[in-house]
Amino acid sequence: DGLFLSNGPGDPIICKETVENIKKVFSSKDVKPIFGICLGHQLLASAIGCKTYKMKYGNRGHNLPCLHHSTKRCFMTSQNHGFAVNVHSMNP
Repeated sequence: DGLFLSNGPGDPIICKETVENIKKVFSSKDVKPIFGICLGHQLLASAIGCKTYKMKYGNRGHNLPCLHHSTKRCFMTSQNHGFAVNVHSMNP
């Protein structure tokens, strides 16, 4: 069992109720792995105190190569997002 937070449209800041629900999962005694894709990742980051922001241009409809450093294997990723997590808002 685990929790999968999928992608979706919109600004992660307006998903306050969902972020609160994710926080409840964190505080649960029933530990489960959590995985977030795009908006799901941004909501997961928000639940641990990170800030998100609207990108100036966003990434729309282009593919980017992504290198797995351990295996040196390259994967193509499809990009379509307009918000990101501010890495400087992360607690060490």
